[in-house]
Amino acid sequence: DSKRKGIFPWGTQWPPPPRAGNYGDRQWYSPTDLKGYDDGDRFTAPVGSFERNALGIYDLSGNVYEWCEDEYRPGENKRVMRGAAFNSRAQGRLLSAERIYFEPENRAANHGFRCVLTLKN
Repeated sequence: DSKRKGIFPWGTQWPPPPRAGNYGDRQWYSPTDLKGYDDGDRFTAPVGSFERNALGIYDLSGNVYEWCEDEYRPGENKRVMRGAAFNSRAQGRLLSAERIYFEPENRAANHGFRCVLTLKN
């Protein structure tokens, strides 16, 4: 919900606490909004490198922006991306409500998707 300000995947504090996720740390641009933050990975990190959230899900924020099926605006050929990436460093880009958009044909090292595996008993 974009009306709720100051809510991040790790809570309400800024900057993020150590090991909150794979974000644009000191290895990226200088000066950075995340001055002093170091996640230990220059690019993407192995899945499960950071703590899971309250629902037990890993890496919903940071690492790579996640493609979503949702259209950014109805009728436009642009899809929503959520969750920030390894090079996201601005406070606004790390908000839980943040979303960006691209055409589905767009490819970049900081764009990805989540694979879901359903196990049958």
